[in-house]
Amino acid sequence: MKASTAVFADASLGEIFPVLLRGIASLEDRQYLTGLLLYHGAPTLRRVKPAVLTRPPFAARDLLSELPAVGAFLQRRCGVKLACLAESDTSMLLLIYHPGLVERCLGHPEAVRLLEEGGYAHARPLHLAGLIGELAARCGGPAFPHEVGLLLGYPPADVRDFIHGTNRCAGCSAAGWRTARHAETALACHQRCLDAKLRAAKALVANGFAMETSCECLLRGDTA
Repeated sequence: MKASTAVFADASLGEIFPVLLRGIASLEDRQYLTGLLLYHGAPTLRRVKPAVLTRPPFAARDLLSELPAVGAFLQRRCGVKLACLAESDTSMLLLIYHPGLVERCLGHPEAVRLLEEGGYAHARPLHLAGLIGELAARCGGPAFPHEVGLLLGYPPADVRDFIHGTNRCAGCSAAGWRTARHAETALACHQRCLDAKLRAAKALVANGFAMETSCECLLRGDTA
């Protein structure tokens, strides 16, 4: 059932989030996964970040079999792609990414150097699918590949600092950016990501979790 747009027009993310979760939880598997990814992937759908990582819980659902269909929907409607970097019995680690924006980030000379130092064979010349495959293979290893931060849009210098444990900026920990050399930039980006998620939550709730309409509204920047 479609909710009144006015009810949530001025709602904060904290206020609307419980409504969002209840609504998504009531959906069948494909719509459930699509709703979660529209919300968590909103910063990339809104072109705030080139990519995001999210780990949707299985919640006793068969989500892996729904990935191809959901991925096709997001690519057709939003121009983004999905890649499963890791999976367990209870969840999977998904990369939601905009290929063009990610390729632009990975074209930075310092990003290329960092990937080559890390032994990534597909860094130069860049083969994005191959590089993501390398990241997925390393996600199954003993150490998480923090070079994935380059795909998420973090500055290469900050990613290098994080890998080597230097220049940590505690003031940006709330933004998930613990090695930011420019704290104001990191916090501003974090706020834009929260704004994108709020738009997604309002679009989903206002449109009764109709994915096509919610996606259209999110891309337009309104809720209904």
